[in-house]
Amino acid sequence: MPEQQGDFPEPPDYDAIEERGWKENAGRVLDELSSGDPYMSRRIETFSVRFGYGRDEIVAKIASDEMFAAHKFTKEGGGGQDNQFLEVRNLLEIFQKGSEGDDIVLLVIVDGPYFTEAKMNDLHRFERISPPMSKALSIGEVPAFLEEL
Repeated sequence: MPEQQGDFPEPPDYDAIEERGWKENAGRVLDELSSGDPYMSRRIETFSVRFGYGRDEIVAKIASDEMFAAHKFTKEGGGGQDNQFLEVRNLLEIFQKGSEGDDIVLLVIVDGPYFTEAKMNDLHRFERISPPMSKALSIGEVPAFLEEL
């Protein structure tokens, strides 16, 4: 194999880029809430009606906590679907090892027949039960989890 010559630039700090994106998104959500953005209002109303929370409760929770979520719906196994599973498992693992802050919550919402009990048990190994918290769960389990927060 030929020897490489020359200086190569350092790769980007992808963790810092992702963290900046999360913070910018959180700021954008708060801006949309305070400006009365109709699209954000519709999303809040949908959540409110679907799960029985009051609009003010939802707005207060969004404003007080940093909550991030990833959602995957997967029907069956295979290359792309297995990659989606590894993606959410890696997300939980990275969060478990490197997150700080008492008000941060990461939800990994996974649904579909692909997410068997064995797959869920694998994801549960990487949850954090103390702040900053992370949880792998189905969409139907989200309201009960939010109640416990």
